[in-house]
Amino acid sequence: MSVPQVLILTVVLICLILAIVFRNRVVAFWFKAKDSFSDFLMSLKYGNFTEREETVCNIYLNYHYPVYSPYNSNCYACGKQVTSQDSPRCPVCGIYICMNCGECHPNCTDRDGKIVIAEKETLAILSGKKKMAMQNRIEAVKPRANDKLYYCELLEKGNK
Repeated sequence: MSVPQVLILTVVLICLILAIVFRNRVVAFWFKAKDSFSDFLMSLKYGNFTEREETVCNIYLNYHYPVYSPYNSNCYACGKQVTSQDSPRCPVCGIYICMNCGECHPNCTDRDGKIVIAEKETLAILSGKKKMAMQNRIEAVKPRANDKLYYCELLEKGNK
């Protein structure tokens, strides 16, 4: 083998070893790059989401396709323990909801109203010219969503 071939083979092997060692980061980077590229192509074809549409999309996606990470803390309002094992996550602020008092983040107000509005506005997006962009987002998020039971009914504050 010639020197250039040996160098190319060495570089390829080093890249493979690094990809195996850091596979979680590589996979996360791949998903992020794929999603960014998909959003870019959709924005070229259908236009960008406005800031309002972006917020509504995030609430809708967090409500229907949540991703859970281990969490264990205390509620800011009542002090009871809040864990990701038994508490749903607020789709508006992203904080886990206390099952004792129904609070999430102190600055998160009218959570249920915001969810209803997000549902209505998302349905409007799905029937408008940005339909394909929204469907693409939903399809991109679905595989990473957890199957855990999540925020099925509107939680009345103060009720368990």
